[in-house]
Amino acid sequence: PIPCHPHVPPAPNFFPKPTTREELFQNPDGSRSKKVICCAPSGKLGIKLIRVDDGFPVVDAVRSSGPLARAVVRGDRLLSVDDNGVCGVPASRVAQMIDGLRHRPERTLVFVRQMPAG
Repeated sequence: PIPCHPHVPPAPNFFPKPTTREELFQNPDGSRSKKVICCAPSGKLGIKLIRVDDGFPVVDAVRSSGPLARAVVRGDRLLSVDDNGVCGVPASRVAQMIDGLRHRPERTLVFVRQMPAG
């Protein structure tokens, strides 16, 4: 896991920024993707997940005032939560898993984003 910053208690209308690291890689088919590793603060994250055919939960919506607003985008696929893979896990169960960890000072979420060709 990536090192996380110490928890900073949120002030009213303030979310601590997540620590984010991005890694570009090339897929076997020649397309490119970006792995987005977020060390998210405690509390609600402001994302809504859905499930698609490949089995990974997908970000369907990102609250603009949420702590992950600048780190993830609609369409990102969630690969893991605190090193636990979530492929094949229903999105509603993954959301419950994330919610159950909301009191931890931080959680590490790994997303993958398909990059445009070119």
